[in-house]
Amino acid sequence: MHRRIPLVASAALALSLFACSSSDRVTDDGLVDGELPTADGETTPNDLTNDLAKMSAESDSPYSVDANDVVCPDATTFDGTSGFCVTTNGEAVGPFPQGMIDACKKNGGGAVCDSAEWPVALAKAARNANPSAVDDPTIEGDEPVASCPTGTTVSIKHGLCSDGKFVYGPFDSTVVAECQANGGAAACNALRFDVKFATEVLPNGYADAGLSADGSEITSADFAGGDLELAAVPKALPSSCGDAAKLFNHYNNRKNFSQIKRQARAIEASGKRCATYVSLAMREVYPGFPMRKRTDSVGSGGNGVREELFKRGWKPVSTANCQPGDIAFTQDLNEYGKSKSKPKIRTAADAYRKDAHSGHVFMVADNQNGVITAIDNRISEGAYNSGSITNSRKGKTPTAYCLRAPNASRGCASQVDAFCKGKADAFYCDPDIAKAAIQCKGGTRLAGLQCPTGKTCSAGSGGRAAMKSATELACK
Repeated sequence: MHRRIPLVASAALALSLFACSSSDRVTDDGLVDGELPTADGETTPNDLTNDLAKMSAESDSPYSVDANDVVCPDATTFDGTSGFCVTTNGEAVGPFPQGMIDACKKNGGGAVCDSAEWPVALAKAARNANPSAVDDPTIEGDEPVASCPTGTTVSIKHGLCSDGKFVYGPFDSTVVAECQANGGAAACNALRFDVKFATEVLPNGYADAGLSADGSEITSADFAGGDLELAAVPKALPSSCGDAAKLFNHYNNRKNFSQIKRQARAIEASGKRCATYVSLAMREVYPGFPMRKRTDSVGSGGNGVREELFKRGWKPVSTANCQPGDIAFTQDLNEYGKSKSKPKIRTAADAYRKDAHSGHVFMVADNQNGVITAIDNRISEGAYNSGSITNSRKGKTPTAYCLRAPNASRGCASQVDAFCKGKADAFYCDPDIAKAAIQCKGGTRLAGLQCPTGKTCSAGSGGRAAMKSATELACK
């Protein structure tokens, strides 16, 4: 199963991942003084080969639900390792599709397979009995995981797991709301409802991705559906951020993100959808933005997201200067999706290289002293509300550089107050994510911690989180 990595980091670790140190002088174009963009760059020895077939991007969760907004029945919690809502007794809750029931019986589950609750281990095995359950080649020792439970597939129209008659959850709140708006009533609160109550996100299939953006200016009404942001992340960017504001104000929204996630699942069968997510989000800014499944053109025979942004005038800036609304590109990876010890892509000067492939691309949601928060295909992993704290988590690929919209000025997002402004150095329970805490130091956010599944952060005076140790929450 895909590894889950806790949000535990120090400022020193976050800073150690930068390509530029704080002493480097950065020019107005965002490049470190003395660095020049090159067409190909000098070849840096790599510790492992570039196996492009295995390096398409950092993988996302196989589940359709956003773990921070999952709707589970009362007295159950979402289990990110199995994809089910689970009772306090460790029972996965159905109803389950017929394919899972058949697999359960084949696996020796007996009479329990006809019930509405199964032991988690039994349900997990039956869920992944799908022929499509495969190892992720970028994770050593990974166990097979299917995009949908056995007996279902991702609907090309709805972006949800369906057997043709029903769609199966767990669902996030936006899917439940869609079902209710379509007349599903009480059935929408179950973990399965009739497909007729599901909203079509790709009505015309893959050909046009079901998007009809008219390119009109985004207003506050367009992103009033429940924000994704951590409290430290701005709810909206000002118009001075230009196209970056249009992108951010659309993407940093739970309803819009849910739609993009479902569209990406229907378009791209692979679990490596980072470039697909960015392409879909970009269509709000540029209605004709083509679907790209790759971060760049290296080894792909055609443009990637990077080249499409270059064509629209986006320019490289250093990691230290990345700001909300920028598009970030990480260092190149080895064949198991891990950071290389000698990466070729390290700084903004490497943005034009054609001999190395960035492992991941995402939109920057926040940059607090170099701790970059992302909105990307990995949100469902449960470690983010508005994204992963990319540069502060063990196992996450360091950001190498960002591309910035041509009409977005440096510092256009700096006027937004952060969650930590004015707070004493400490961990504080996140007001938006019950199980999470945010570390504040010097008035800015450095990292975060999470409680185990089913536990929540215990707040004391001033919202400070109760701590068992310097790096562990005292959860309740």
